[in-house]
Amino acid sequence: MNLPGGESMKTALRNVCGYALWNAAYLLTALGLAVMIKYHYSRAGSEDLRWILLPTARVVELFSGIRFVEELHAGFINRSHRILIAPSCAGVNFLIIAFGVAVISGLHHIKKIALQFVWLVAALIAAYLLTIFVNAFRITISIYSYDDRLFALWLEPGRLHLLEGVLIYSFFLCLFYRIIEAGLCRAYGRIAPAISEEKQNALPAMTAVLPLFCYLTVTLLIPLLNGAAGGDVQRFAEHGAIVLTVSFVVALLFWRQLGWSWLRDRLKRRPIANEK
Repeated sequence: MNLPGGESMKTALRNVCGYALWNAAYLLTALGLAVMIKYHYSRAGSEDLRWILLPTARVVELFSGIRFVEELHAGFINRSHRILIAPSCAGVNFLIIAFGVAVISGLHHIKKIALQFVWLVAALIAAYLLTIFVNAFRITISIYSYDDRLFALWLEPGRLHLLEGVLIYSFFLCLFYRIIEAGLCRAYGRIAPAISEEKQNALPAMTAVLPLFCYLTVTLLIPLLNGAAGGDVQRFAEHGAIVLTVSFVVALLFWRQLGWSWLRDRLKRRPIANEK
């Protein structure tokens, strides 16, 4: 006896399994690369991370005008300003998240397996370049915000550092995803005239959700599962509250009904004063 809808369920299951198997090589390779980068970072010193610390220091120099020199077993330092770009400032976790966001974006658009592996290389390069720029920008902002005595009146340096990092990282992740999606849609002709409005309405919502989901998974969920809250529950709870709050604010910026897309639409519909 066949249950109602049994054939459609079997067909859907076959499609899901086929889709998963077809993309398994792509996803497993991406996961393997991410794990290798994380493993390398967890055991690396400043010399091992020179591939990311050096370009980051040079871009910070470009942004700030502050000169950094390499310090053995420490990183890149400016003694007069008492600033150290150490392995903890390398931004490797952000690189992994950005790579993951690019991988997931490519999965939705690129179906040929050969092109998927080309995209993996492109995604890793793009995530690396984005990490250098965004991390250098974050460090530069931190340098000037710490010099400003006004911040010390209401926010202690540790919380300020976390708030700046979450705001900058989450914002650029959403922007990164938005750019990738727009580029891939254009390259593959996914936005046909008949469905363009539907696609364009869905994109801001996904821009707010997917990158921040990846970001929160790496910054909160995985550390929580690894027992990060066991040592100091109150401190982890405060850390989590700041991360969630700032991420939510960034999500609103990219949400069509509430963010700058809404503001742009309102301004377009605003009647001109002289119009009769």
